[in-house]
This record gives sequence, C-alpha cells and structure tokens, in this order.
Amino acid sequence: RLRAFVCSGGPAAPSIIQESLKLRQLLHQFVESKERRIQRVYDIREQHIIMPTISSHNAQLGASDALKRLLENVTSWEWLLLGSFAPSTPLPLIHKMLKATNSQHHVQRHFDVQQFFEAASSAIDLMLNETKALAASGCARA
Repeated sequence: RLRAFVCSGGPAAPSIIQESLKLRQLLHQFVESKERRIQRVYDIREQHIIMPTISSHNAQLGASDALKRLLENVTSWEWLLLGSFAPSTPLPLIHKMLKATNSQHHVQRHFDVQQFFEAASSAIDLMLNETKALAASGCARA
C-alpha cells in the first residue's frame, strides 16, 4: 500500500504529500503499518532459535545487516516524503539522517519514483524471504 500510494504521486509526490495534512496522515498510517510488520519479523527472529552452527549464524547476521540497510534506505525516502520520522525509528538512524541532511552531500533534491519503488520492494522481498526461511527451519525441526 505504501508503494502504490507514494508512486501514484509520481515525481511530485513529496510536494503533494507535504501540502496536504490528510495525505500526510494517510502516509503516516501506511508507514506505521509497515513498521508493525517489520517488528513482527524481528520478533519472529528473536523467538526462533537457530542451531548453533557458524554458517547458519553468519547467514542470519548477513540477512539482518542487509535488511537493516534496506530499511534505512526506505526510511530515508520516507524522510524525503514527510520531513519527519515514524515514532519507531531508532534514534541513531534519525541522527544519521539528520547529519546527512545537514552535510548537504547526501541530500536528494528530487524524488525518483522508480528508485523509491525498488528500495521498498527490495526490503519487502528480503523480509518475506527471511520469514519463509525461519518458518521452514522451524518446521524442519518440529
């Protein structure tokens, strides 16, 4: 829903959203829904006990790091759209985004719909794959 909502605004999405309180509230609801779903993935991972092999532990850490980086990218797009962060955004990430904004080196002045869609899709795909892998691993042990 978040991808469809934002992409329907096209390159003008940030200005359209920032000029309408109703659209900002709706986008905020979509972001909060996304955050709850991400938290469910993290909760499943925490509850899941992986066999203590080095390769599976390293694979889990790699997937987690990749997911965190993808989600940081999605958060930076949300910052560009809303000019604010979801309440669940970690404080270190907020500081990182604000520092990048202040440095003027990493500021994106123009909204690229395709890049936003690809960033959001990559995070969704990785979360789905990670959840499927955790479920399969749990079923295999049962």
